[in-house]
Amino acid sequence: MKKLIVAALAFVLSFPLAAQKVSSEEVPRIVLNAFKTRFPEVTGAKWEKEGATGFEASFKMNKESYSAGFDLEGRWLETEKPMTMKALPEVVLSTLKSEFNGFQVKEVESVETPDRGSLYEMEIAKGKETYEVQISAEGKVLKKEAPAPVEKKK
Repeated sequence: MKKLIVAALAFVLSFPLAAQKVSSEEVPRIVLNAFKTRFPEVTGAKWEKEGATGFEASFKMNKESYSAGFDLEGRWLETEKPMTMKALPEVVLSTLKSEFNGFQVKEVESVETPDRGSLYEMEIAKGKETYEVQISAEGKVLKKEAPAPVEKKK
């Protein structure tokens, strides 16, 4: 019986915690204040709880879509903005061609973080191979990993 319980717990914990939509009233005041300090001109953000560790706001600013993540203490983690391939810097395009030749780029985002500065995040695919890739503004590959499986909605 003990083995069954441990196996069931391991199975449940192996699934990533999906983002859950929440109202702004459910977001801790410290997180709301941090968001308002960082983005004072933004109103009407839509919030999601990101697992047990933070919150993400989706919003429009200057007619463009953004998302920003904050931890439970209100520390800013990152801001993401969707973008096109054409808008990527030449050095990033060059790295994509040389390091990931033959891969198709599915999604592109510019990302700003407090510790790594500006970078570019892409989902790339070639046949059945799919990766999430991060490339610095200087063209250095920072991360290449298979994306986490997406939990299907029932």
